[in-house]
Amino acid sequence: MSETETKLRSALKSLVAAGERVTISGVARAVGVSPALIHNRYPTLAQEIRAKDSYRKSKSTHDLRQELRAEISKNKLLMEEYRKLEEDFRKLSSANEALRVRLAEAEAITRSKNVFPIGPSGGE
Repeated sequence: MSETETKLRSALKSLVAAGERVTISGVARAVGVSPALIHNRYPTLAQEIRAKDSYRKSKSTHDLRQELRAEISKNKLLMEEYRKLEEDFRKLSSANEALRVRLAEAEAITRSKNVFPIGPSGGE
């Protein structure tokens, strides 16, 4: 085994141990050589690197589609809940504004010396 191959294998082990993405470019970069060198001079090592490539071992398209459908369903439920909360907010905002107007009127009456309530509780 050449010195370069030893360094490449060491870099491969380091990347795997660190939990980093393992690619031919990454291993080459770690040693300071070109990816073409690995492809051309060390095809067996290139195959080993590809086998450890975590990106290539990602989920199948079918699994990803299933996950996407589940997330879309969750999103629909959340959007429905959001719309309901938004409607509740509008109703509460409207009620709050009506109460603010009534409070302002009551405060104005309380501060005024020439306004007297009329009606059944008007003191007459």
